[in-house]
Amino acid sequence: MIRFRAGDTNVRVHALALLMLALSFALGARVELAAMLTALFAHEGAHLLAARLLRVRVEALDLMPFGGALTLENPYRLGRWQLFGVSLAGPLANLLGLVATAALAWWAVLPPLFALELMRFHLMLAAFNLLPALPLDGGRALFALARTSRGRARMLAALTGCGYALAAALALVALLGWAHTGTMNLAILLPAVFLAASGSREKRSAALGTAEALAERLRLERGAPERPRRMRVLAVDEEADALEALRALSPREEALFAVYRGGTLVRLVDSRALERALLRDDALQPLKVRAVALPEASDRGAGA
Repeated sequence: MIRFRAGDTNVRVHALALLMLALSFALGARVELAAMLTALFAHEGAHLLAARLLRVRVEALDLMPFGGALTLENPYRLGRWQLFGVSLAGPLANLLGLVATAALAWWAVLPPLFALELMRFHLMLAAFNLLPALPLDGGRALFALARTSRGRARMLAALTGCGYALAAALALVALLGWAHTGTMNLAILLPAVFLAASGSREKRSAALGTAEALAERLRLERGAPERPRRMRVLAVDEEADALEALRALSPREEALFAVYRGGTLVRLVDSRALERALLRDDALQPLKVRAVALPEASDRGAGA
C-alpha cells in the first residue's frame, strides 16, 4: 500500500489497484481507464467538498481495486443533514457529470468514444452507490432520514441486511461468470467482499456513534467543559426522545429546552442535564425528555 498526503487528507493507494490500472493501460483500455478515473475523481471530490462545507472530518481517501472510498469520522455521530449531504454529494456529482458529458458530446467538445465511456461510468457509479445498502451512499442517506432511536436501529438492521444480500448477489454473478467463461471478474467479486466485510463494522460504528457524540460534547479542557460556541432556546414536547433533542445541536453548542405538555410550557431544562441523564440511562426504551425535566411525574406514571 502506498501512503501520502494531499493537502490535509491521507491518501492510501492499494497495490492491487495499481496493478489493475497498469494491466488496463497495457491491454489498451486507455479510453476506458481515463473515463473511469474521471468519474471516480468527480464522485470522491464531491464527497470531499461536501465534507468540508458541512464541517465533517475526513480521515483518509482510499483508492481500491474496485474504486475509491472516502473515510470520514464515524458517520453515526454526525448530524442528520451532515450525513445526508455528504452521502448524496458523490452520486449527485456523477449525475451532473452525466448531463455535462452528454452536452459536451452534443457540442462536439469531447470525442464520441470517450464521452460514451465517461457517461457509462458516471451512470454506473451513481446507480450502484444509490442502492439502499450500507455502507453505500444510498444506505447512509436513508439511515440519516430515520428520526428516532428505534427507527435508526431498525433502519441499520435493514440496510446492513441489504448490504449482505447485495454482496451475495455480486458474488453469485462473479462465480457464474467464472463458470461460463473461465475468467473471474474481480471488478464484481471485490465489491462483494467489501460489502460482506462492512456489515459488522457498520454495526460497531453505530454502537459507538452515540457515545462518541456525547463524549465530544462533554470533552474536558483544562479541567472544565469547553465554552459553548452559542446558546439557543428550543421548544420540545415532553414525549420527545432526549437523544433526538440533542441531535439538533452542533458539537459544543448549548441549549435551553422549553418542555411543553399539550401546548403548555411546564419546565426549562438545559442540554447538559439531558446529556448526563443519557449517560446514566441503561433502559431498553428510548429516554424521554419528561424523565429528565419532570422526574417526579415520570416516577408516578411508572408506579401507576
